[in-house]
Amino acid sequence: MSDVTQRFGQATAHFGELVHQVKDDQWTNATPCSDWDVRALINHLVYEARWAPPLLAGQTLEQVGDKFEGDLLGSSPQSSYDDAIGEVTAAAGAPGAMDGTVQLSYGETPASDYLAQMTCDFVVHAWDLARGIGADDTLDPDLVQFVDDTARPQAAMLAASACSTHRSTWPTTPIRRRSCSRSSAAGVRSSGSRRVAAHMDVL
Repeated sequence: MSDVTQRFGQATAHFGELVHQVKDDQWTNATPCSDWDVRALINHLVYEARWAPPLLAGQTLEQVGDKFEGDLLGSSPQSSYDDAIGEVTAAAGAPGAMDGTVQLSYGETPASDYLAQMTCDFVVHAWDLARGIGADDTLDPDLVQFVDDTARPQAAMLAASACSTHRSTWPTTPIRRRSCSRSSAAGVRSSGSRRVAAHMDVL
């Protein structure tokens, strides 16, 4: 298992723990991403996860099309999340998967970089979700460090595409950029209060 697939597993597992903590009356709770309530935020991450297997398998953006638009959670959001993560985990762990490239909106990208960017999104949005449902928002320091290490080399690009004073989106969306309108990263912290400088949305 590569380091990036291991980190992806840790990030999606933590986000999944929070998904399973959502109570019936919390799906419409607000989150730090002012455009998304709890359900919409989780749908966004499931959307990202659903895109990954076909892209990792070599499909083009046109081949995937609008297959994953709309509500992806259905009547059982937790099960939908688990199923999506199971599929992307299997796809990312397939022999040679991390050695190839994927087609994103700005061109061919190493699959390992794509998975790293997805990992960052799951880490940052875990803080958003925790805040939305009133759960513990402390993040694993190793995962926060991974986000920082991944973002730092892209600092110039992130700054150039900034949507606000405090946040940027990483332009990797197959079809379009999707981002929350307020900074999540400004509040993301580990137990050591390390702050992440940039918030990246893969999709």
